[in-house]
Amino acid sequence: MNLRRWPLLRQFYDLRFLIFYVTSQCNGRCRSCFFWQGLNSGRALELEQIEKLAATTPRIRTLLIGGGEPSLRAELPQIVSIFRRHNHIHDVSIPTNGLLPGRIEALAREILTLNPGLAVSFNVSVDGLATTHDKIRDVPGNFPRAIETIRRLVALRREQPRLSVVMNSVICAENLGELVSLAEFAWAELELDGHFFELIRGSPKELAVAGIEPKLLAEVYGRLIGIQERYVLRAASGQGVIRRTIRRILGVGRLLWQYRTQYRRYAYGRLWAVPCLAGKTIAVVEPDGTLKACELRGAVQNLADTGWDMGAAWYGPEMGEEVHRIAADECDCTHVCFVQSSRDHSLFATFLQVPWLWLRYARGLAWL
Repeated sequence: MNLRRWPLLRQFYDLRFLIFYVTSQCNGRCRSCFFWQGLNSGRALELEQIEKLAATTPRIRTLLIGGGEPSLRAELPQIVSIFRRHNHIHDVSIPTNGLLPGRIEALAREILTLNPGLAVSFNVSVDGLATTHDKIRDVPGNFPRAIETIRRLVALRREQPRLSVVMNSVICAENLGELVSLAEFAWAELELDGHFFELIRGSPKELAVAGIEPKLLAEVYGRLIGIQERYVLRAASGQGVIRRTIRRILGVGRLLWQYRTQYRRYAYGRLWAVPCLAGKTIAVVEPDGTLKACELRGAVQNLADTGWDMGAAWYGPEMGEEVHRIAADECDCTHVCFVQSSRDHSLFATFLQVPWLWLRYARGLAWL
């Protein structure tokens, strides 16, 4: 039985998070990239096709822009506006390598101007301090340009408080020993709204960067969580004691749950404590219109086959079959977007495991 077809259940069990690739073009050469084989193919949907797609997409809450490098798509503000108009998105998250500071600042300003009330997050990728970052990204001078991008966006945030400026760091073999130093630098110098870390995923361009020592990873997680807790506490400052406490428990507890789930999957091959909701609450559309349940799985179908009708594809038999395959394959991975979406839709994880993990952490007990 396909529960997504039941109108009364759709508000609880339907697409909420869409990863939408706006371009395949990229000006980086990241050695850790899992999408490297699809880059610079020249493929990208036209605005007319995106309009049809958005108009038939279920009412999503979060739009995550993907690529390629999103800032290379000149119509990025218009694309965000299309989804805002048709889907009433609450927030949009835009990752960037930060190589074009002026262009990225201008795009952020236009997105905010065109979309009143929309929460906009720019997530600048920084994978290490200067030498390490440039080596992983394989672009000399990437680090100072990424830092300039962050500083420009932080200045814009003072005018536009709906803007969040976040740093994303991919954990790999070549930066594991430097991540704590990077996190301390970011906290002290950059006025970020958050700093997030995710395990390298998929089949990267260079497999050598993927070999992470589990014992060292556990040690790094243990030190990073304390730094990330500072962001949670700062965001909750000025609130009442009850609200501040709740935000601390949920903010830190969710990170603990994410790291515990990813670590146990990576180090021991253990399945998640909750079902993966790929193809149920989260989906992916690649630059050529290929629909997937997950970035790390195969194509379900191309939306061109449905005349760019996302609803027809989402509620169609092909996606239903893929959801059954996901359950049968037990393909739980470490992909942060799917880990988070599955956690946040689980009452068991949200109201039992998250507070329990926070309590263990607050008491200095083992939580990983």
